Amino acid sequence: PLAMASTMYRLDPIVDSVREIELPSCMYQMENIHKGITMTTESASVSLTELERRQESVLGELSALRCRVQDLSRKFDIKLAEVEEYRHVVVHASPENATRPVVVMLRLVSKLLACHSQVYVHSSLTAKLDKRLLELLDGLCQSDGNPTVGVTWIWKEGLSQPVLRTSDQCINGVGPILRYLARVCANHLYEELGPSTATVIDRWIDTAVITLQSGNAKEKTAIVRNLNSRLGKHEWLSANHLTLSDVAMFTALDGHQLVDSAPGNVKKWLKRCRESLDGDTD
Repeated sequence: PLAMASTMYRLDPIVDSVREIELPSCMYQMENIHKGITMTTESASVSLTELERRQESVLGELSALRCRVQDLSRKFDIKLAEVEEYRHVVVHASPENATRPVVVMLRLVSKLLACHSQVYVHSSLTAKLDKRLLELLDGLCQSDGNPTVGVTWIWKEGLSQPVLRTSDQCINGVGPILRYLARVCANHLYEELGPSTATVIDRWIDTAVITLQSGNAKEKTAIVRNLNSRLGKHEWLSANHLTLSDVAMFTALDGHQLVDSAPGNVKKWLKRCRESLDGDTD
């Protein structure tokens, strides 16, 4: 039985390993572009070393030139103009989300810094855009000079919250975006006021972008009542002037149906906010 098994499944080879394969000799024939070029690891290392040496030489010359200019400015008592760092942000937002606080904050930034903006509508968008927001974005910040802040706004479908992207990070949500813009462009409205005041500002921002947007009717009524109590003793929410908390709460509350029946102190504060923001929220 074993001898029969050794021959039972014998098959002829289906591939002739000895057969020569004729390669094409005309189609796509071209000269070897690497012919005559020999790049060894040693030569590549030499080229890289030479490039690094030249870079260090240029950086050294620039450093020496900067020191020379600074010496001359001190000698002749000339104040050198400071070159501001250029920042570019990209904002993705859906019309369904409460993006108005971010738009108004960007308008406020454009009053402080030279800005340039571009607005795009993604092909996936089917929802109707708010006319007021479009008008705010159209005139967001068109600078004739050299801008220090660039803004690209993209309307998209299906985002649960606005997203701001920079060259090295991604920031999600109205509250974090407002805080980021304040830190890099208008920190006198936020952290420069000190830790205690910044903590109060944070609390009002969270109330505006979380509770006021997603809370129930009872919670929203309580917020308006607390606002009225605070504004009965102070003109602004967190300091003796407009801060980031006023921007957040105002843009979240303005246009809300609760405003029509708001107490007197809240209505006076809303008017002050509109005047301080110079009509950027109309």
